[in-house]
Amino acid sequence: MKTREVFQVLCKQLEPILLPMGFSRRKDHTGHNLPWTRLLSEQTYETVWCQMDKWPWDPWIGSQLVVEFQHAPSTDVGAINSAKRARWAYLLTEDERREVQVRQNRVIAKIRVPSAAEYSEFMGFPVPNGDLFLEKYEQACRPADYSGGRAQDIWLRVLGPEDVQMWAEFMAGWLPKGFERFAAALPPSGATGK
Repeated sequence: MKTREVFQVLCKQLEPILLPMGFSRRKDHTGHNLPWTRLLSEQTYETVWCQMDKWPWDPWIGSQLVVEFQHAPSTDVGAINSAKRARWAYLLTEDERREVQVRQNRVIAKIRVPSAAEYSEFMGFPVPNGDLFLEKYEQACRPADYSGGRAQDIWLRVLGPEDVQMWAEFMAGWLPKGFERFAAALPPSGATGK
């Protein structure tokens, strides 16, 4: 899937929640972010965005995305000056974290490590067995464990359109709570929940 295809699914599910809350979609020059912003006060904008992994879509492990929240004096995604930020995992309850883990492991169960021959053909050059390039696939295939609490960063793995749809539906139901929690417990400036 291309990033824009992922973003189309996300927009279809999230905009019916975000637009009535006063958010409007913003353009992102990087092509990796899908942001929405609303004015909270004279000097503060609230921005939420879905960020795709910087690496291109992979035929064996797909891609992944994360959701971030921000209060800042500008609408810039990832604003540095006077910004308060948090990634969505920072705002999950323990029960929600368990639910995300179950969903994530359903997606992980569908991904696999390619053979050295498959990977060599895909890359266009020989990759010997045990090559370091395949290590990222082995890591991606390990089951998720989010028992580490809110300090754990959670990127949502997607292999196909059905995975994007699943995460979009989850986010559509969760986002209103996420905004409330973000407003009630803003982390220190620049914190990402990592």
